[in-house]
Amino acid sequence: ACVVICRGAALAPSFDAFASEALGEWRGVRREWRRGVDAAAPEACVACVEEVMRSCGGAVQGVRVADGPLLNRQDDGFVFFDCGSWTQGPTSIDGPFTLDV
Repeated sequence: ACVVICRGAALAPSFDAFASEALGEWRGVRREWRRGVDAAAPEACVACVEEVMRSCGGAVQGVRVADGPLLNRQDDGFVFFDCGSWTQGPTSIDGPFTLDV
C-alpha cells in the first residue's frame, strides 16, 4: 500500500508568483497547423501580458494577453501555476465532442 500525504499549501499556486513570472513582453514563433495542408514556416510573434485591475478597490483581477480575453483569477477553468504558465478550458464536458486543433 502507498500513502500520499499532501500539504494544502503545496497544492495552491500563488497568483502573485504566477503574475511576477507571466507579466511582460514575450517573443517567440508560431505555426499554423491544418489537416491535409503542409505546415507553414514559423513566423515571429510578440505577445504582451498585462495586469488587469478591478475598477473598484484597485486589486489585480487577472491578466490579459494582447487583445485576448481576460484571464480572471476567479474564473473556473482558468488554472495558473507559480512558474507563469496557465491553461484555460471548460469546467465540464457534456457527452462526446470533437476538437479541431
